[in-house]
Amino acid sequence: MSEYYDDSSLSNDKDENGEDSEKPQRNAFVRCICNNRFMITIIAGVIIGFAIGFGLRELPEISENLKIWISMPGDIYIRLLKLTILPLIASNVIIVIAKLDPKENGKISLISFLYIVLFNILGASLGTAAAVAIGPGVIFTCAAFGLAASGAKERGVPFLEFFTSLSEVVLKLIRAFLQVTPIGVCFMIAGSVIKVDDIVGSFAKLGIFVVTVVVAIAVLMLVEWLFYFVCTRRNPFRPVKYLMKAWFIVFATTSAIVGVPETIEGCDEMGIRKGTSRFVAPLAATLKADGSAIFIAGAGIFIAQMEGLGDNAGKIVVIWLLTCALAIAIPHIPSSSIVLILTILASVGVPVEQVSLLYATEWLLDRLRSGMSCVSTFYCVCFTDYVTRGKDENEADSDRNFSEVMSELSQSRSLKSAA
Repeated sequence: MSEYYDDSSLSNDKDENGEDSEKPQRNAFVRCICNNRFMITIIAGVIIGFAIGFGLRELPEISENLKIWISMPGDIYIRLLKLTILPLIASNVIIVIAKLDPKENGKISLISFLYIVLFNILGASLGTAAAVAIGPGVIFTCAAFGLAASGAKERGVPFLEFFTSLSEVVLKLIRAFLQVTPIGVCFMIAGSVIKVDDIVGSFAKLGIFVVTVVVAIAVLMLVEWLFYFVCTRRNPFRPVKYLMKAWFIVFATTSAIVGVPETIEGCDEMGIRKGTSRFVAPLAATLKADGSAIFIAGAGIFIAQMEGLGDNAGKIVVIWLLTCALAIAIPHIPSSSIVLILTILASVGVPVEQVSLLYATEWLLDRLRSGMSCVSTFYCVCFTDYVTRGKDENEADSDRNFSEVMSELSQSRSLKSAA
């Protein structure tokens, strides 16, 4: 009897341990669902939208009234997003430019900002091509106001506080509007599927677009490695092991800002000065959007081609210029790049109905471009730290790296001889 009770107690302990081991797994699964609920609901909206669209295409005849009613929720959603675009861009650009005070932050501010702008432009250039220059006025006006507010010092503080408050209010509006994104996407896609004549050709073009964006991001990464090696004469792959933790977090959350603490931690492990990493990392994570610039420019050209306007050189140039200018004003919320695509397409007179097709691949491309921005942020910190260090410090680092390599070689030789 005692053996029986011992066995049963052991089995009960196993069951309890099994339940305890299952609870963390369940909690992790629930946490994963909650953290990614926005993207999951968008994917569900995409699937339902395609199902409605393809189902209606099977009808013998689709009236124009039915097409209008199916597309109406999506059109309302687009109009809601357009409502927030101008105040969002204006307030963000003014705040960003005003905070860049060369007198206060000196060389670090200048070097990091030039690096950010350079790679934002490179990202936009990889997404499209330029032929004729046409300047967008709103961005440059806001930049001028930002510079003036920065120069006004204390007197400019109320002005900046107003635009900071405006930015927060607009972001709250956008977050509220984005709650209905799955419904809007569902009806946008259903309406697009109904209206498109060559559905197979449209999906083939969408596949080519995805490949184009992925290849462009890979090319930009190679350019960044080459740039870092040429300018610093250091191993361009060394920072990779220090940035991987931040990259995984950004890839999961689709926000470069969320990965800033891990980016700073990686910079500390790599030996970058704390003053540089704590100033440049948040700045670069806020302004650096080279991955998004590739997507925005490429998507603008893709939609223009879908509408038969892809051969217009003037429109291509405007798309490129607007992408370069708007890249620093992208808010750090999921799928925010699509909001700016609407602005750019409206500026060049391209219909925006086909934008809904981009949501079909947004779950992947949003993560890839956010991850690229995270990598680029880390390299921006490394490059700024190298340039702003004194010559003696860089030589000391080189000597230290050389001595570390030599010590590792001597250790490996001693191990071989011992073996």
